[in-house]
Amino acid sequence: MSISIGTWFVADLKENETAFPQVGERSSTLAFQDVYWRCVACFYVTSVANNPRARHVFYTNTHIRSVDGFDMQALFDRLGVEVIQLPITYRLPRDRVQSWGNQFYILDVIKHIAGNASTEKFIILDSDCVWNSSVEKLSAALDEFGCITYTLGDEEHEPNSAINGITRRQMRTALNDWQHIESKPGEDERVEYNGGELFAATHSECKILASMIDDLWQWQSGQQNKRGFLEEAHFLSILYAARGYKNFTANPYIKRMWTTFKVNNIEKKDLEIDIWHLPAEKKSGFRAAFRQLVDGNLPDDPSRLSTYFARAMGIPRRSAGKFVTDASRKINEKTIAFLSAKNGLRTG
Repeated sequence: MSISIGTWFVADLKENETAFPQVGERSSTLAFQDVYWRCVACFYVTSVANNPRARHVFYTNTHIRSVDGFDMQALFDRLGVEVIQLPITYRLPRDRVQSWGNQFYILDVIKHIAGNASTEKFIILDSDCVWNSSVEKLSAALDEFGCITYTLGDEEHEPNSAINGITRRQMRTALNDWQHIESKPGEDERVEYNGGELFAATHSECKILASMIDDLWQWQSGQQNKRGFLEEAHFLSILYAARGYKNFTANPYIKRMWTTFKVNNIEKKDLEIDIWHLPAEKKSGFRAAFRQLVDGNLPDDPSRLSTYFARAMGIPRRSAGKFVTDASRKINEKTIAFLSAKNGLRTG
């Protein structure tokens, strides 16, 4: 199968750390980074089980290290994951963005892909994704569309709302200003918002997109009082619109699943989705699955593996045992946060 599947991880230093609200740690700390290493391990275990013929790659700016005493390099060797060392060169200034500061690393990855034609098609996902099925349907969609998009429309975000600081109308304005064009009569006044958890394109489209990256980046660098992007999803959405890609083409194959106590958007039919993106499970479901991996208790069979991950992640609903575990963790986190704030007030 001429397709590459991968994820990435950036180890920030103290001087370029930012906040990642779902994790609750600064991105330069080992505690923060271990959360993502555990996700990375689960990502490749599930992908290799479901896609044994695909090429698997891991992009990172750091060395591979052990986590919880578990040798990650040995896992990569066993699974056949190729490690590509790649520096991060795209970051917004610290005064412009305080959260998710290393997400533009995907632009470095795209440019690397464009210059290295190892396979015909590439799928790069966030590490907090789980493969539930094979890549065959996504591969066929790439044959049809060249680049597929996971579009989060009005059912996910209010029509005129800011999505992580930028509205879809602002993205349209940015696109028009960048390309020196005016919207045509009847043309959508917005650029659709496409989630950054998935980048999937043929090599030929990667080359075209890579050739556009620096021009859009430099355009925003010269702007004053105008904002086009604050995160990688804004940037990619503008690029996709410039290329005229069809929206919603990846939606049948991937879903951003919320499993919090306040928000749960999972339906029973989602058990059939090929890729589960589980941002709220980084410190719970993924940690539990990683512990099973370390202990040698994860099944090898793809079907049994999916059954295990569905239970560990609470799909479609958390079990009583997971409810107790998750509730206890949340109470503990809130207690620690309260005591830290109280201590800070006393000593500040």
